[in-house]
Amino acid sequence: MDTGCIEIVVNSKSSTLVKFAYILLMMLTAAFALLGMAAGIVPLIIAIACGVGAYFVGMNTQVDYEYSLVDKELRVAKIMKKSRRKDMGKYDLEKLEILAPAASHELDSYNHRQNQKELDFSRHDPEEKESKYNLFLEGGTKLVLTLDGDDGKLILDNVRAFAPRKVYRY
Repeated sequence: MDTGCIEIVVNSKSSTLVKFAYILLMMLTAAFALLGMAAGIVPLIIAIACGVGAYFVGMNTQVDYEYSLVDKELRVAKIMKKSRRKDMGKYDLEKLEILAPAASHELDSYNHRQNQKELDFSRHDPEEKESKYNLFLEGGTKLVLTLDGDDGKLILDNVRAFAPRKVYRY
């Protein structure tokens, strides 16, 4: 079944700690900039450092993930502040062991493996448990994805088309 490319964008919930750090760094930048105008160069250097820190923390206040399914390969990208895009990886679904909801009993033997690399590309919303899916690949990689709505169902159906015994949906 050749469907070309399927893409979905998942808006993740930003952490209050990250938002707090961003606001704090912005306030420190303004305070040290004002202090630097009166006191000298050292507060200005601190203001510049706080401003740079606020920029990088601010990039993580609004993070979206894009999943692209292209020819049995899942590509994940991180979109920061709707302006920067970073490729998080390409995962060959030929090495798929299982894809199931996070609360599924089918994952019991997979969840407690040793030396497992876990990558969380989900919405980070603890209230949405039914849309979280765990994808395990050979080699000890676990991906946590949010597959909800019609687009998520479309990705599940297409993965199930070439790996029917490895995809569970409840």
